[in-house]
Amino acid sequence: SRRGIKNNDIQVIDLLYNTQRKFQIVFTKADQIKKDERQVLLENSQNIIKPYLPIFNGFIFTSSRRQDGQKELRLSLGKYIKS
Repeated sequence: SRRGIKNNDIQVIDLLYNTQRKFQIVFTKADQIKKDERQVLLENSQNIIKPYLPIFNGFIFTSSRRQDGQKELRLSLGKYIKS
């Protein structure tokens, strides 16, 4: 989570975009960032994702330590497994 979206992530997103594959971005270790840092991360990430909105399915913040986002991630993955 603290690192945000990097150049190698954008390369993968470009590949997904060029093949019209939907994707989500999962930020792990969300318990390690402060609330205000998380907001900045989200805003920066939203700006990066703007060109990819037609195939973008949202952000999920997870923390294995606090179990945050686990249910949301499972539900999201379940949709892709079924389709």
